[in-house]
Amino acid sequence: MNNEKQHKRIFSQLLMALVFSFITISVAAQAEFKEVLKFESAIDPDAKVYFTNRSHDAELKTWNNDAVELQMDVRIKAKKQKEIDLIVEALKDIEFKQVGSKFFINTTFWESMKSNTNYMFKLCDGEKVNLKDFQVSITLFVPKTVSMEIDSKYADLKMDELAGGVDLTMNSGK
Repeated sequence: MNNEKQHKRIFSQLLMALVFSFITISVAAQAEFKEVLKFESAIDPDAKVYFTNRSHDAELKTWNNDAVELQMDVRIKAKKQKEIDLIVEALKDIEFKQVGSKFFINTTFWESMKSNTNYMFKLCDGEKVNLKDFQVSITLFVPKTVSMEIDSKYADLKMDELAGGVDLTMNSGK
């Protein structure tokens, strides 16, 4: 009888240890992504750059190159790697193109976004993604001679002075 009680106690302890291990593994299991995505293109130094930015703090820097370069420092955490893959693909498909003497950069890659304890996105292709953490900071390099039209919402913006001038529209940022 004593042996039976001892076996039940040992079985109970092993079962508790196994359950605790599964809980610990499921809580700790998450996918992460940390990378700087770069977009580069030659540009006419007298071009007009149209920059649309939503929810990503940005720094605009001037340089002496006849090129525009967008760097997106991306940090993502999610329960599933698939969700990260969907976001990264959407980020890689942002608008970054030249049409004549105009250059368009639009960092908005979602249809809608909600943020409370998690980040919930409805992407432009209709996919829905739920992330545990999502951070993007932007650095944009442009020739000092270009002019810019900037439309920025829900983000802070720091920028160098441009010889070509800036038309700036900001909402909920500084």
